[in-house]
Amino acid sequence: MEFYIILAIIAMLGYGITAVLYKIAPNIDSVSLTFFTSLFLTIFTFIFWLFNKTKKLSAEGIGFAAIIGLIASVAFIAYITSIRLGLSLIHI
Repeated sequence: MEFYIILAIIAMLGYGITAVLYKIAPNIDSVSLTFFTSLFLTIFTFIFWLFNKTKKLSAEGIGFAAIIGLIASVAFIAYITSIRLGLSLIHI
C-alpha cells in the first residue's frame, strides 16, 4: 500500500477519534475544550514545523494562512457548539 494512503487512513481515524472524544470529554465546557485543543495543536504543529527542512514562506502565503485560520476557527467553534447544543437536547 502506498505511504500516502496509509497517512490518509491515519488522519481519517484520528479525526474520527477526536470527534468522539469531543463528545465525551468530562468536566470541561466546549469553549475551554476548544481553546486547549487549539493550544496543544499549535504547540505540536510548531514543533513539527520547526524541524521541517522544506520551509517556504512569503507574506502572501502567511496572509492566506491567516484567512484560512479564521475560517477554520469559526467552523471549529460552530462544530463544538453544535455538539454541545445537540447533547443538551438529548438530556431532555
